[in-house]
Amino acid sequence: MGFSTIAAAAILGVAILVATNTFVGSVIPALTDLNDAYKELEDRMIERAHTDVEITGVSTTTGNPFNLSISVENNGSETLKTEKFTVLINGTIYDFTCSTSYLYPEKTAVFTIHGLTERGLKRIKVVCENGISDYAEYSV
Repeated sequence: MGFSTIAAAAILGVAILVATNTFVGSVIPALTDLNDAYKELEDRMIERAHTDVEITGVSTTTGNPFNLSISVENNGSETLKTEKFTVLINGTIYDFTCSTSYLYPEKTAVFTIHGLTERGLKRIKVVCENGISDYAEYSV
């Protein structure tokens, strides 16, 4: 009976080592990844809290087709890349050119959409990279 007790203890010891190895090899990296993901989420939430944009003016050129110019002011404390913005008119995404590559805090950038033909009352939405947006309306 003494040998079977030693054998059982050895089997349990090996099983505990295998379980510990599995835990350390899979659970610890998963917890590290989860911690990194929460840190990235926190950074994004802080960036969103510090972002505020406002459409300060909308103008059009004469003729058909016409160009639409949208002045956007950065009222937040984050510097925004204008190439990451999205401009929607009545829910449709349009390509645009911008007067600057970056929209710095307390500065204004002009987004221009070329070759528009639809007339009437339209609703504009300008969306930043992190989802902060502003609305305006114009009529041609």
